[in-house]
Amino acid sequence: MIVTRIIGEEALHSHLIMTILEAIQLVTLATGGLLASDVSRSSSPRLYVCPDNTVYYNPKPCNPAYPDQCSHGFACRLSRLLEDRKPTKQFTQICCDSSKMSIADWLVALQLAPQVIPRTPSSTLYSVRVNSFDYNIDSPEAHIDDELQALNFPNYVTANVESVKFNTAVPPAGGFLHVLVLVDAARSQCAIFLNYDIPSEGDMEVSVNVSDSSQQGFYGAVSRLAIPQQTKYRHQYVVLIFHTDRKLSTLANVTADISNYLQQIPYFLSSSTTGRTLGHPIAGTFFYVR
Repeated sequence: MIVTRIIGEEALHSHLIMTILEAIQLVTLATGGLLASDVSRSSSPRLYVCPDNTVYYNPKPCNPAYPDQCSHGFACRLSRLLEDRKPTKQFTQICCDSSKMSIADWLVALQLAPQVIPRTPSSTLYSVRVNSFDYNIDSPEAHIDDELQALNFPNYVTANVESVKFNTAVPPAGGFLHVLVLVDAARSQCAIFLNYDIPSEGDMEVSVNVSDSSQQGFYGAVSRLAIPQQTKYRHQYVVLIFHTDRKLSTLANVTADISNYLQQIPYFLSSSTTGRTLGHPIAGTFFYVR
């Protein structure tokens, strides 16, 4: 701990000392983990430890419903209050370093799992390339927690995925892949898009070709409440990848399930015939479009 000692030839008035001390905010590095602290006028420093001992960004509480309160590279996570270096039963949300977070950690922090997405992916996608539908402009590539500016891509179409790239968990050759995109899944104004029956060839990068109807299927639905324009707020995109041994189209009525359960995404994923057939997502990511 850093201790500040004020020494002078003449004694300072007590009220001046208190004014100086009240203006100091300490950041304490405690043995065994990286801790966040805040100092109030009437109490000693309060220490909060982020999950996995990660460092905080801002000692002020954040709201997970507004993830952009935390800078890129940080996430609003539930953190525990320490008193006398001992954990208490008091928790609060603060911005924590996200560099070690898995996609499952992120979905929990965003309050999407298990509330909206009952089964979380076992690995994180390296990237998703979104089709700009413009031969003169490279399609934008989004990594986890990225934000794309739709105004930079005049022909951009909502949720049209061009390709996905895996990290180390490459799906096996054989069977079929299915790319599910959830737009603003936690809102009443939401959308579901599903590219399905894509042959799995064991490649690290998989092309999603919506024009080749002989190779795969596609269906999407948007809620009756119109999705606001990107300029109003950031749209949240969650991309989940599934693998099945057989074609999804032979096992479930994809069109009916998406249409019927658009406003009930948790039920669609866990209990509809399509959701049960898809099973556990093998990979996933999320990003934003403004």
